[in-house]
Amino acid sequence: MYDAFVTGASGFIGFHLLKYLLKKDKKIVASYNNSNDRLSNFRRIKKVKWDITKKLEIIPSCKVWYHLASLTDINACNNNPKLAYNINTYSIRNVIQHAEKSNCRVFIFVSTLGVYGEPIYFPVDEKHPVKPIEIYSLSKSKAETQLKNMQGSIKKKVIVRLFNTFGPGQNQNMLIPNIINQIHKKTTVQLNNLHQTRDFLYVSDIVNGLFLAAKHGKNNEIYNLGSGFETSIEKLISIIKSVTDNNFKVLCKDDKSQKHKSVSRSQADINKAFKYLTWNPTISLKEGIKLTLKHSKYLED
Repeated sequence: MYDAFVTGASGFIGFHLLKYLLKKDKKIVASYNNSNDRLSNFRRIKKVKWDITKKLEIIPSCKVWYHLASLTDINACNNNPKLAYNINTYSIRNVIQHAEKSNCRVFIFVSTLGVYGEPIYFPVDEKHPVKPIEIYSLSKSKAETQLKNMQGSIKKKVIVRLFNTFGPGQNQNMLIPNIINQIHKKTTVQLNNLHQTRDFLYVSDIVNGLFLAAKHGKNNEIYNLGSGFETSIEKLISIIKSVTDNNFKVLCKDDKSQKHKSVSRSQADINKAFKYLTWNPTISLKEGIKLTLKHSKYLED
């Protein structure tokens, strides 16, 4: 029997989760859909190509499932809601059925802070009303509801809502890698808004939280994973300038140029994860940016 089945293993977080689990000598099944380039250097895992909306013929027996596979591009979700719901929402029943056939005992569903929508109080705890403002978050919220209403043989189903994860290997469209990419190439960084706030958390803390959610989380419970700190984009820019010793210019474009809706503020209440998962973030925003920059070759060891 394998220790862990990771869907979306070739994605940003999935890739880091694989490395984390391998360091703990776990036997892993890694599923991917489109590309397995990130998995090519892994020798001690079983790789499975799987479209999560369809049937998987051979299902290895596996104790814990980490379900990360989803359509995460917000613009793609907004432009094609049907596809977003098929992948992010309706597939959950198919994934659960496969997990049950593999004798899964613990199922971790990776969701998003976006389900909260524009916060009405801070910091945002797990009891905050759910009011997503775009299709990706709405599709995740509907999947959460489906998951909680399902009955079956899996003893423990846990929902983990991730706040603004960052780190090496993240999509260049995301905020921090986008800034780093810009300062590699030019002296002026273009952004939409400097006054929005986000709760940034380095990816190693995220994957540790997912592992602890599987170990200590309670059935049908929800846990926030974030830093617990609210950081403005303006402050983020200041930290990046300090770390890189690069006083680059910032050009703030008109907010109307944004292709999708986004919340103005974000800050996680992580007391529940701290208390029940024995989880606590260890990498500060500044240290996480240093690690990300080193990986991008902007900073040398």
